[in-house]
Amino acid sequence: MKLIILSILLVSVLSHTFQDDLVESMPGWGKIDYNLYSGYLNADDAGLRKLHYFFLESQNDPQNDDLIIWLNGGPGCSSLLGLIQENGPFQFKGINTEFTDMSEYSWNREANVLYIESPAGVGFSTIDGEYTYSDDNTANDMMHAYAIWLDLFEESDLNIAGKKTWITGESYAGMYIPFFTNAILDYNEKNDNRINIQGFAIGNGAWILDWNIIVAYQINTYVVQQFMNRDQANLWYDECLGKQNEDSCVEFIQDYVNIANNTDHYSVYNYTYSYASGGGIIANEKQMFQRKVLQMSDSKLAKTLYKLTQEQLKSAPKNQQEDGEQLTPDSIMQKYFNSTEVKEALHVDQSIDWQMCNMTINEQYNSAPNSTYLYPRFFDAGLQVLTYSGNSDAAVQIKYTWECIEDLINNKEYGAEMTVSDEWRQWKQLMPNQQMGGMIQYWDASPKSDSQFAMAMVRAAGHEVPEYQPEASYYMIKQFINGEKI
Repeated sequence: MKLIILSILLVSVLSHTFQDDLVESMPGWGKIDYNLYSGYLNADDAGLRKLHYFFLESQNDPQNDDLIIWLNGGPGCSSLLGLIQENGPFQFKGINTEFTDMSEYSWNREANVLYIESPAGVGFSTIDGEYTYSDDNTANDMMHAYAIWLDLFEESDLNIAGKKTWITGESYAGMYIPFFTNAILDYNEKNDNRINIQGFAIGNGAWILDWNIIVAYQINTYVVQQFMNRDQANLWYDECLGKQNEDSCVEFIQDYVNIANNTDHYSVYNYTYSYASGGGIIANEKQMFQRKVLQMSDSKLAKTLYKLTQEQLKSAPKNQQEDGEQLTPDSIMQKYFNSTEVKEALHVDQSIDWQMCNMTINEQYNSAPNSTYLYPRFFDAGLQVLTYSGNSDAAVQIKYTWECIEDLINNKEYGAEMTVSDEWRQWKQLMPNQQMGGMIQYWDASPKSDSQFAMAMVRAAGHEVPEYQPEASYYMIKQFINGEKI
């Protein structure tokens, strides 16, 4: 009997084709003339872990256009956030319950785009049995699943084999992406069917997980941007940063929390919505990284900040409709992906309660100290790397990104041989009307290759750059994957 069951399972797996994953129509989306696919990929040989993917064919030339892989962060948050809040063709904006057509700035206007919900247990991805969450294990599962995806679409007319491939993402993807890229390079060394990896781009990424530094830069943003008065600023600089007197600093932290919880920590000039659903537990992607930061920091300052933040979130005002339903960007998206109609369209398990972020995974995740030590290998391999930061993000602040770059250059153990090739300068987006997109600097990243590293500041963008500046982010990624200067 066992042999018969195994044979049936094997036939089922072998008979599955990419056409079985075709999405006939996406509920709420407008008319499109390109294909969508959604399904599951085994992340291990036994099939205990399955990663859900969503694939957008290019609006332009899917057979010849490059492939972009997109990953959201957390750790533990769904990459479908990127699809319908950031760089997909139809997006939810604010607390509008109807989709907005963003096809003009969708990244699939320029490339095929693959979204993968990772690690196992995130979003519609599934897990059966015990598992240790870590950056290495996440990367290995991603590599296993991606190899299966390549095999699955080999029979399509998309010329998948050899297609130029770029990995993109934001926030904790500053860890996910380098570890995944490293796994791809390992794969290429062992296999003849090499993956044509070209490089990667990371937005407002976490590279070095020194939680105390991250917290300090977050708070400093509010001081520098004049959200604190002069006495509060002096208390911050003298007692908190200068003397590091954590007892005296608590007074400042109380003032800071009152202000920070009434602004959008991830875009300080943007309107904010209540995220107090679920008893005030921090649960969306933006705040999952903040939660990890404050929990992992060993400073009394950070622990006090976390405690006060939680208390205020529980009592935060809620945006409610007449029927009493709490209306936030999070609740709108959660309701959408948990609808029977959407689950049927995506070919996913109806029993799954889709969440933006998995708090259990976030708590259990074992993070590596940093990802910067991997970069010299990427540079020597000739990969192109772009890091970009929205300058209104307080969570992963642009000064923190510069500190990570300084470590990448100057670290005595793994510092890269980088030389500036294009000094810090303005860059302009083509739409609309050649407006200033931000600032950028380029480095020649290795004497062994033509690898270039670029750091871009995106003006008036928050943590999720494509969400706040869709025109600028589209222009930036278009230039990057086409080998053109931004």
